Parts: sequence; C-alpha cells; structure tokens
Amino acid sequence: MSVSESQPAGSEYPLNVNRAYPVPDVTGTLKAVPEDFVVEEQLGFEPSGEGEHLWLWVEKRELTTQAVIGDLARQLGVARRDIGYSGLKDKNAVTRQWFSVPWPIKKESPDIPGTERWSLQAMTRHDRKLKRGVHKTNAFKLRITQVEGDHNLVDERLALIQRQGFPNYFGEQRFGFGGANVKKAERMFAGALKCKRAERSIYLSAVRSWFFNQYLSERIARKNWCRSIDGDCFSLAGTGSVFGPEDSNQELDQRLLGGDIHIAGPLVGERSRLAAEALAIQQLVEQRADQLKQGLLDARMESALRALRVIPLEMTWQWEGDALSIAFVLPTGAFATALVREMIQVNGALW
Repeated sequence: MSVSESQPAGSEYPLNVNRAYPVPDVTGTLKAVPEDFVVEEQLGFEPSGEGEHLWLWVEKRELTTQAVIGDLARQLGVARRDIGYSGLKDKNAVTRQWFSVPWPIKKESPDIPGTERWSLQAMTRHDRKLKRGVHKTNAFKLRITQVEGDHNLVDERLALIQRQGFPNYFGEQRFGFGGANVKKAERMFAGALKCKRAERSIYLSAVRSWFFNQYLSERIARKNWCRSIDGDCFSLAGTGSVFGPEDSNQELDQRLLGGDIHIAGPLVGERSRLAAEALAIQQLVEQRADQLKQGLLDARMESALRALRVIPLEMTWQWEGDALSIAFVLPTGAFATALVREMIQVNGALW
C-alpha cells in the first residue's frame, strides 16, 4: 500500500510503513530483558592517548545517553555542554560508547564511580572533544526469544537481507512513546507548545525522520527503492558520500545491484537536491503534511540525504531452541529494529 493510499491528509501521523519483503508468518519477542539488545560503538580509529580531553568508555544498562551525561557532569564537576559523545544509544538495552571530558594534562585523573546502571570500562586521552556522528559503525548482538513459526523461513529471510540489504527506516524509538514526538512538533510549530532547545531538536528530528520513512515506504510500494529513477541522488557504500541527481541508467542499476551505491532519499528542508521523478515523489509525500514541512522550513532546516538501504556487515546467527541470536554491524544512524522488522513479526511493535 502506498503512502497516498494509507495516509489521509490531516493531523495524524501513523508510523506504519511498507516492508520490502513479504511479511513472514513468524513471531518473536525482542528486548524481553536489556541483555537481549547489546550495542557497541565502533569509532573506526583509536584515541591518541595524549591531549587535553579524557575519553571515557562507558557501559550502561536501561539508561539513556543523556542520563549518563548528567551523572558525569555531577561526578566530575563540569558543565553538561562540555561533555562530548558521538551518538545516542538505546535505553532498554546494554550499550557501550565513548564520552569525552575536558581535563588538563597536569590534573590528576579523576575517580569516576559511576552508578548501579553504568560503569566506566576504560579511560584514555585525546587531543579533541568527541563530536556527534564521529563513530563509523555500531556492532549489535540481539536475542529474539519466544519465536513461533518455521525457523527455516527466518534463515531464508536473513540470508536474503545479508545479500540484498533492508530499508534504512528510522526506528520507532525516534518518534517517542506511542509516536508522540511528531504530534508534539505539530503543536510546537503552531505555537501551542513551548520547548527547550534540546526538546526542539528532538521534535525537528522526529518530523524529518517521519517524512523520510514515508518517502522510503512510497519507493518500496513503487518497487524502485533499489532501482534508479530519473532525478535520484546516490550514496556511496562505506563512505556516505553522495552524488547526483542523475538520470536512471543501466550502469547505476548494476552498481545498486552490486551494493556499491544506494539510492539516497530526502531529509526534508530548504533546497531539495532531488529532481524529476524522485522530486515528484518527495513532493507527494510532503503534501500529506504541509504544516509539518512548513515548520521545518520556518526552522531553516537544510535538506540532506540519507541512504534508502543498508546492507549489514559481519552478519551471523544461530538458534538455541526457540531463541535466535544475531550479530551484525551497521553504519552510524542505521537502526537494528529496521532489520528485525523485515525478518520477523515482533510482539508489541508499533510499526
């Protein structure tokens, strides 16, 4: 079902989006306990061991990244804004990630006790603050329990995803509890909700994510999410560099088939880079929520591009009775739940 068929105009913003592959007749539970969802940040480089910033390798459980930042600020006596991090990690999970704190070389290394929900695993130094989006990949180890259905169907689907990839949807956690963040953004744009800077950023991000998911869903409905159309832009696998717009041609489709490039979809803002048919689809999606698009434009958000597809790396899996353990690596910004959604029907999922 396409966006135009499934979403009426108005103030409701459903999270439902099309799957790339037929829905498997298999169900399972994800995150029965936090240890069923383990994420480890991979920088892609090593801290230098020298410099005016302490880099802290932290493990947390059932806690947000922002909560750890607050604790670190109190324990070290520094401002929250001075603490660097690369990415926000899931709350209902066990995650490991880097933080940075400005700390003069001559100052004795601090004692960092942590809390019952997070602990310091390692400490080193680097010559600069850790910035958002610096890390290259995230390594995931998931355990899906209470699987009901034919295990062979899941094996076949995982092998397909390993070869062809899965839609690079933003996960439901991006949209807040029950998908409320987009509705809050609508109220914010209308002046009915006053927000702090951090909240405003969350709501703007939710709106752009919602538009992107709807665009990708429409491309899946049209069976061209992995096939070029006129006016497409493209993302190079591994680097994220983009080029285009280009007219559809056989060479591009061969590169798509080989996984060398991915079609890049819009993160809505000023001055879209798409053209021709690709731009027409973007405009169709935006017409379903003109007030949200205008809110992004009023906020002076610059348009950007994001790959429509992800091909997981280092993917392995094994069965233990009715439980399935999966390990894989995804680029920064990709959601493991989007992969799981293509292989199994998750109990309690909203999308």
